Amino acid sequence: MKKLSKNTLIYGLGSALNKSISIFLLPLLTRYLSPSDYGVIGILLMFSMFFSNIISLGFGTSIGIVYFEKTNDDERIEIIRISFWILLMIGGFLGVVFLSYVKKLSILILGDDKYWVVTSIVVIATVISTVVMPLILNIQFLEKATQFVVSNLVISVFSIIINIILVVFAKRGLQGYFEAYLLTQLLTFVIFSINTKFNLRFAFNKEIAKKLLKYGIPMVPSFFSLFIISQSNRYILRYFSGLESVGIYTVGYNIGSTTQIIVNAFQNAWTPYFFSFYNKQKEAYIHFGQILKFFLIIMGLICLCFFVFSKAVVIIFLSRQFLESYKVIGFVALSNLFLGVYALLLPPMYFEKEVKYTSLIQGITAILSIFINFLLIQYFGEFGASIGFCMGYFFMAYLTWLFNEHKSKSILKNYKIDPNIGKILLSFFVFILLSYYPRNFDLIVELLFSIFLYGMLIFVVYWFLDKNDKDKLKNFFINFKCFK
Repeated sequence: MKKLSKNTLIYGLGSALNKSISIFLLPLLTRYLSPSDYGVIGILLMFSMFFSNIISLGFGTSIGIVYFEKTNDDERIEIIRISFWILLMIGGFLGVVFLSYVKKLSILILGDDKYWVVTSIVVIATVISTVVMPLILNIQFLEKATQFVVSNLVISVFSIIINIILVVFAKRGLQGYFEAYLLTQLLTFVIFSINTKFNLRFAFNKEIAKKLLKYGIPMVPSFFSLFIISQSNRYILRYFSGLESVGIYTVGYNIGSTTQIIVNAFQNAWTPYFFSFYNKQKEAYIHFGQILKFFLIIMGLICLCFFVFSKAVVIIFLSRQFLESYKVIGFVALSNLFLGVYALLLPPMYFEKEVKYTSLIQGITAILSIFINFLLIQYFGEFGASIGFCMGYFFMAYLTWLFNEHKSKSILKNYKIDPNIGKILLSFFVFILLSYYPRNFDLIVELLFSIFLYGMLIFVVYWFLDKNDKDKLKNFFINFKCFK
C-alpha cells in the first residue's frame, strides 16, 4: 500500500502542477476567447473523444491485459510496437476519410461549415493522440511514475507557452487555440517515443493482434457509453441553449475537472497495484475496503472544497461573462469521485475476465444519462448539465457495485467497508446543499462565508471518525504510511 500511495503522490503532484498552470492560463484566455469560442472548444473536444473511441478499438484496456500475460520484457515491448502500428494504420485511414468530408462534419457537429479548419486540426490531433497511447501505457506499466510526470510537465509547459504565443500575441483566436493543441500532441509523440526508446520498425504478429482485438473490441461499446455519459450533455445543451451556454459550461467544467488529476493519478498507480493481488484475492477483501473508505473521505473533502469556494474563485479570476460557471464546478468535481469509486470496484471483473459486463453497465448508464440530461438541461441549463454529468458517473459506480454483489464469480466480490462511512457521506450531501445557499455577497464576505462553511465540514467529518481512522488520516497526510 505504501508503494500505491507514493506512486499516487508522484502522479498527482505532476498532474497538479500541469493543471495548475492550465488554470492559471484560464483567466487570460477567457479575455481573448468568448463564451461562444469556448462552446466550439467544448463541442470539438467532445468530437475528439468520440473519434478516438472509434480508432482506438478498445486498446486502452486490451493492451494491459495482453501485456501482463507476458513476463519477458522483449515480448512486452513487442506488444506495444504491434499496438502502435495497428492504431496508426486504422487512425490514418479514418483520418483521411473524415478530412475528405470535413465541411459536412463541421455542419453536423457545430451547425456551420465556417469551423472546417479547426475541425480538420482536431481530426489530425486526435489521430496522433490515439497512436501515442501504447507508448504512454508502457511507461505506466513499467511504473516509471517520475519519468511519466516529468514528461507530462514538459508537455504542459509547452502547451501553455504556445497558447500564449498563438492566442494572445499572434491573436489567432480560436484557430490559434487548436493549432496549439495540435503542436502539443506532436510534442507528446516525440517525448514518449524517446522515453520508451521506441523503434519505429514495423511489427505485426497475428496471434497478438487477435488477442488485442478479442479483449479490445468488446470494450468499444463501453467507450461509446462513456462518451455519452461524459460528453452528450454538451450537445444537448447546445440544442437547448446554444454555443454560449456550452462555453460557460466548458469553463466551469475545466475548473471542476481539476479533481480529475487526483483520480487519474490514483488510477495510474491503482491498475498495476491491484493486478499484483491477482493470486492473493482473499487478502484484498479488507485491504481494498480500507482503500475505498479513505478514498471516499479524502476525495470527498477535496470535492466539497470545489462546491464551497467555486463562486469566490470565479469572481476573482474570470471575467463577468463567465460568472454563472461557478454553479457547474462542484458537480463536475464530484463526478470524478464517482469515477474513482468505479475504478476501485473493477478488480473483481478483471480477475474473473468479466470485463465485458462493463459494456452492459455503461450502456444502461448511458441511456439513463441521456434521459436525465434532457430533463435537467431544458429547465436548468448549464447547472442541469453538470448535475446530469455527475449522476451519470454515480449510476455507473452503483451498477458496478450491484454486479459485484449479485453476479460476479470472483471470490473477492465487494470489499469490507466500515458502516460509519455512511454518516460522513450524508454530511457531505448536507454541505453540498448549504454551498448553494442563495447569496449576493461581495468578495470579502463570500470568502469568509466559504472558509466558515468548509471549516464546519472538516469539524463534522473529523467528529464522525473513530480514533483508528483519525490516526490513519494523520499518517496519510504526514508520510503516506496510513495502510500498514
